[in-house]
Amino acid sequence: MSTKQCPYCGSRIALNAVICPVCNQPVMGAPNNSFQGGGYIPNQPSNYAPPPPPVQQTYSAPVSSGQFSGINFFNEPKARVNKVTYLIINFLLGWIGIHKFLTGKPIMGILYLLLSWTFIPGICSLIDLFAAIQLRANANGDIYV
Repeated sequence: MSTKQCPYCGSRIALNAVICPVCNQPVMGAPNNSFQGGGYIPNQPSNYAPPPPPVQQTYSAPVSSGQFSGINFFNEPKARVNKVTYLIINFLLGWIGIHKFLTGKPIMGILYLLLSWTFIPGICSLIDLFAAIQLRANANGDIYV
C-alpha cells in the first residue's frame, strides 16, 4: 500500500486519504502534492486549497564567544572594562554604585548612591559581581558589561 506524508503533522497516511487521521486536517493531492480530485471535503468550497503547513520557528538568543550575554532591557551599549578592575571596584564600592560610573552608566550610579542606605544597591551589586565573574575576558583582560 502506498503512503504519503501529511503536510501538517508529518505522519504517514494512505495515498488516497482526504483527511489526515492523526491531525484531522484536509489533505489533498497525490504523493507529489498536486491536486488530482476525487476527494470530498465536507463544508469546504470546491476551489478550497489547504493552507501551507505551519512553519516551526525557533528562537536562539544571541551568544558571543560561547557565553550568555544577558538580557539588555534598555538597549544600552555595553561598556568594555578590565575584568579585574571591575571586580575589585564592584566588591569594595559596589554598594554605593561606583562600578556603574566605571561602566558609563552615571544615572544608575546616582541611583545607587541615593538608595545606598537601603542596602538594595548592595544586593544588586552582588548580583552584578557574580554575573561579571561568569563572563570570559578577551585577550586584553576586558569584559563587556
